[in-house]
Formats: sequence, C-alpha cells, structure tokens
Amino acid sequence: MREFIFTFGFGQTNPDTGRSRASRFARIQAEEAIDARLLMIEQYGRAWAFQYDTEAEAGVAEFGLIELARVPCPTCDGTGTDSSRANDAVPDFLTGEPVQRGPEQCGSCGGGGVIEVELEATTQSKRD
Repeated sequence: MREFIFTFGFGQTNPDTGRSRASRFARIQAEEAIDARLLMIEQYGRAWAFQYDTEAEAGVAEFGLIELARVPCPTCDGTGTDSSRANDAVPDFLTGEPVQRGPEQCGSCGGGGVIEVELEATTQSKRD
C-alpha cells in the first residue's frame, strides 16, 4: 500500500459546507495511482488540483499546506441520522393523528456520516 498526496487549489470548496479548500491537501492510501485517484474522487469529489507521490513533491512544508481528513461525524457517530427527535410525535399530514417521527438527516454531516477536518502537524517530519 502506498500513500499519495492530493492538493487543492483556489476556487475549490467543500461542496457540503462551501468552505475553501485552497492551500489544503489530502492523503490517500492505495496500491496504484489510478486507485488513489478513484478513492480521491469518491471521498472529495472531482474538484482537486494535482496528485503527488510525496509531501515534498506536493510542497506541503514549502507552502505550509494544511492536511484535510474525513472522519466519522461526532454528532451522529457516523450514522448520518439524528435520532434525538425520533420519538417526538407529529401530526399526520392527512389525518392529523399523532405519528412517530423517524430519524432525521444529521445537520452536521448532511447525512453522509463523515465530516471534513483540518489536521495539525501535517508533515511527515512533524509526525515523527
């Protein structure tokens, strides 16, 4: 398994939050470069800049890039649903009779079960 580094450029944003991904990068673990690209698209979409084999090639330390990672949403524990109001009874649209509300889509992750976070200590030398 190899590690690949993907960078983001100006004008590239998180589609869920609208937050800029400029000066950010992501790590993807894969056997081959094509597999890494497919995983990158699956996790971050098609709006990224370049793929590199190393942090040095990507300019992580040189340009002070910040690492992005996708982690399970702490609000819904990665389920994508908010069950905090699932037991609330709400009136049925047609009859007005009370019915149990089902779990709603999590407001923090948009129902995806993961959120994007910025990590500290991004370079390999800082992690050692």
